[in-house]
Amino acid sequence: MSQHGPKFSLFVFDKAQIVREGEEEKKALCFFPEGMSANQIKGAVGLAEGLITFTAVFSPKSPCEVMHAEHHRQVFYQCEQDLWSVLVIPHEVANPSEVRDGALQLLLKEAYDVYHLLHGSMRYALQQEASGVRLRQMVVPYYSDLWSRLLTGRKGDLGVLANGLCGREGTPLLPLARSTTLLAQSIVNLLQSSYGGKAVRHSMMLYDHQLVSSGLFPEDTVVLYRFALRCLVPSVTSATAASIIRSRIARVTNSAPSAGTPFRQGDWKLGGDMYVVPADGAYNSYAMPLVYLQDGTSYRLLTYQQEAITILMLLDNETVQMHQAALLRKQLATLIASRVHTLEATLSEHFSSANRWHVPGYRYLFIDWPFRTVRFSPENKASTLSKESFALLNAVRTDVEERANHELHVGRADKYVRGGAASDKHESEWEICVRANHDAWVVVRRCRGRELYVVLEKAGETLMEVQDLMQRFSENSFSGIFDAE
Repeated sequence: MSQHGPKFSLFVFDKAQIVREGEEEKKALCFFPEGMSANQIKGAVGLAEGLITFTAVFSPKSPCEVMHAEHHRQVFYQCEQDLWSVLVIPHEVANPSEVRDGALQLLLKEAYDVYHLLHGSMRYALQQEASGVRLRQMVVPYYSDLWSRLLTGRKGDLGVLANGLCGREGTPLLPLARSTTLLAQSIVNLLQSSYGGKAVRHSMMLYDHQLVSSGLFPEDTVVLYRFALRCLVPSVTSATAASIIRSRIARVTNSAPSAGTPFRQGDWKLGGDMYVVPADGAYNSYAMPLVYLQDGTSYRLLTYQQEAITILMLLDNETVQMHQAALLRKQLATLIASRVHTLEATLSEHFSSANRWHVPGYRYLFIDWPFRTVRFSPENKASTLSKESFALLNAVRTDVEERANHELHVGRADKYVRGGAASDKHESEWEICVRANHDAWVVVRRCRGRELYVVLEKAGETLMEVQDLMQRFSENSFSGIFDAE
């Protein structure tokens, strides 16, 4: 065990908290694995704080992001001002050639974003109660769930992140025909016009795991989608799936019960009135949990599910308080049930295949950064790539992220979310083509805020052959937006 803490750990700490010298461990809001001594926690927090402070001298706006040591690496994510989450992970658990730094940073960002969705700002909670007791009651069980998933190794989040084509950067959007789009929009209009337009303020609609529509900003859509994917979609809320997942989690972790909104897989089930409700009887089945968007506004979350369609409604707080919950739910369900049934039948006819996005010969990931939407090869198809091809893909993605990380993940994303969907016409456009020794190619194309990563195995020996394949792929699958000029 190192004097600077365990080699595999996860913790969140408050850099701004004032403590007595020698009591730096009190800055930690949570620390895993549990049971570490005060000196071990103090060493880990002290090292992380020192690295952040030192690197901020050279890069005030973007301090330390990743630190590589001989046998492990330390990944940082700034949740809020002076509030940091840190993952210390050995190479034997997540080899840098298999799991990119950017993927681990995305994992920490996702974790905090969903925490904020369910609980709101950490700093605000500390301002309300300086001792941090209430905040720790929310932070500890939440990050304990993330820690338990990390402990499962390749069977959990790390296995997903090792797939450089997994598409966690955004939400997978279904391309709908005009008539289907109008039908989906009519359901949204019915909901948002109910109760004089004062009940449902925003909504997001999913078919299976695919996004149908969203009235939220792209960043909020991604966060709510991540929560829905873990807790609310049909594959999770069915009684059979819930019982299996609950038994698996019970074996992995003995963490304390959560405070506030249930957030673990298996915490929710489909009720008899077509609404998703907490699976634990200790929670009020009619309760509509409070959720917080990125700008801090809060709403009540109500989730309606009919066959493969899930509709997440964000309701006005005052309207919910003024009406009886059971009656409100019944009236909203009656309003949309028949149209949802028609929409589900239409979508299942056109998008029933699990391999709907598979293109023979291509393994790919498409990211539309302005809208934060993605399309990618099915996992069972991407997994057929060789280990060498994945290593090459991760190396190329790491290079792209290192050279353009600020533009791709901070500056540009914020600009698009707040400034609208139109991309900057003067933005750079480029292409990268890399050939490996095992006769595989990785091609990256970027055009007006969109990126396409493609892995081609046995595609030919010349660049001209690869360009022909890419041209065909761009025209057939992406309407020619990545055509080489």
